[in-house]
Amino acid sequence: MSRWREAPLVNRPFAEMFTAAYLGARDRRDAGVTPLCGDLSGLPPMQVQVGSREFLRDDSVTLVERVVAAGGRAEMILWDGMCHNHQLFAPVLEEGMDSIERAAAFLRAHLA
Repeated sequence: MSRWREAPLVNRPFAEMFTAAYLGARDRRDAGVTPLCGDLSGLPPMQVQVGSREFLRDDSVTLVERVVAAGGRAEMILWDGMCHNHQLFAPVLEEGMDSIERAAAFLRAHLA
């Protein structure tokens, strides 16, 4: 993940601060706090959207790969040039609105 050290909005120091607050005294390898460490079989279909300039991009790729390996259905949409939570900028960023619309279409297709 070192190549994402300078990712906008979320970087390693920022992520470590929130990780420490979230974990407290718990082990970060506990599946209850880190789903990648647990059993990913039996999950509903999922869509993972991630920006190419996202600090957590590699984790997103790993999640999709592991869900598929566990027999699940997962699709990944990589948004070129986008950072963490680019959807927050939907009012002024076309990719943000497109991302929300793709998520909505996924949900409509799977909740019908």
